[in-house]
Amino acid sequence: MLNIIPNQGKYKFLTTVLFLFIAITLGLNNIVVGVKVFGVSIDKLFGLFCFLLLSKSFFHDFKYNKYFRKINMIFVGFLLLKILKTESLLLQNESMESGLILMDMAKNIFFIMYFYLAYFLSTRYVDGYKIIILVLFLGFVLAFFQHPLTPLTSETMDFKLEYFSGNLLKGGSEKLEDAINYGYEVTRVSGPYGYSITLSYVLITAAIITIRLYLKENSLKYIALFIFIFFISLLSLTRSVILSMLILSFYLIYYFLKGRGSSITKVLVLLLLSFFSVTLLSYFIIGNDPFMRVFSFNDSSANARLPLLLTGIIAVIENPLGVPTAAYMEVKDLMYMTYQNHHILTKTSHNGIINIGFEYTFLGYFLFAFFIMETRSHLIGIDKVKRTFWLCALFSYFTHVMFHNEMMFISDYHSLLFLALLASETNNGKKELCRI
Repeated sequence: MLNIIPNQGKYKFLTTVLFLFIAITLGLNNIVVGVKVFGVSIDKLFGLFCFLLLSKSFFHDFKYNKYFRKINMIFVGFLLLKILKTESLLLQNESMESGLILMDMAKNIFFIMYFYLAYFLSTRYVDGYKIIILVLFLGFVLAFFQHPLTPLTSETMDFKLEYFSGNLLKGGSEKLEDAINYGYEVTRVSGPYGYSITLSYVLITAAIITIRLYLKENSLKYIALFIFIFFISLLSLTRSVILSMLILSFYLIYYFLKGRGSSITKVLVLLLLSFFSVTLLSYFIIGNDPFMRVFSFNDSSANARLPLLLTGIIAVIENPLGVPTAAYMEVKDLMYMTYQNHHILTKTSHNGIINIGFEYTFLGYFLFAFFIMETRSHLIGIDKVKRTFWLCALFSYFTHVMFHNEMMFISDYHSLLFLALLASETNNGKKELCRI
């Protein structure tokens, strides 16, 4: 693999600094969104600078890596479909601000940028992903101490309000400030991110990368890190990411049962202790069970999943080239009359796959199917151990996005980190493009 930037002599220090800068920039995604220049967060501006600097390298990789090339073509295809959707909605007299339209288009361009920077690290700098994980780990530590079971809850809440209030949704700062002033508990941790769902997307990506690093280095520190990530997933009280973590845990159990890696007993015991110790401590110290939400499938939010899904499907089928707000509300009103669940009127489909149709028209599903077929073709070309891992990793990720609004082609930049790792794996028996 050709390195466009020299890595010898007087250039070695500058190259290393560039690698570190890229890794930290990727790790800071969704952490510094409150710091903006011309409406764009500084991490995106830093990433854009690095991408332009590496443009020659990008075209080299675009030429020589088939799967990498296809993924970028898919990004461009989604951008074109978004333009088609926008034109269709405007023709239907949908009210759309020009500034928001441009920002939405720019998001798809940033997908290409973010994906390539991650791919560049995976093929050139072996420790790049470790640095990314370190940055994410610091965010997870902040999330850990936000939980009322820990001794530094109020301090970490103050810290978040002071330095990361810009990440919060409208009204989020006031709610967090009220929690601090009036002393009520915020049991769903979110770390430096805007809310717990954002954290959950970061957690699943970090877990996938951590296991891939373990498979490469066979070091128990990655198992310990995975358990910690699982632990934070429990504290987030996000059922979908906990389910995804269980899928990855079952993969590790399978991996160990096949006679590979370290003792399965250590992993199982630590996972079980992590879960039950927190549950018991929460019951005796707080006086209630904040984890009840994890096991509850009869609350209004859980009961609304199927109606929200059906509402989204009907809306896209009836409006294949773009769903106007008025048309969506008509479908919502109809479904509300049927199911009598108030979440239908206030929430979107809560399914990342269905939302492809909202973001990119009905044609987006065909482009997503093309992505699945190309990924399948790419997986056939890598060895069985890696292929099994990536199948489980992708299954765990898409399990998560089936319960929430975002996904890798909509606004989940973090998922592009593991997609870049997948793109850099051995292809058709050729020499592996990366050491990760």
